[in-house]
Amino acid sequence: MKMLIEEAEQKGVTEISLGATESGRPLYEKCGFVKTEEGMVLNL
Repeated sequence: MKMLIEEAEQKGVTEISLGATESGRPLYEKCGFVKTEEGMVLNL
């Protein structure tokens, strides 16, 4: 996950959004994603 986020930053991506199950959310939260109504978002 860290490598994907770093590559996205290098390519100029400013936001990553994804859908996550309840059991998957803790993993994404550890990576900096926050829960939204639509799913999870990471602002870079």
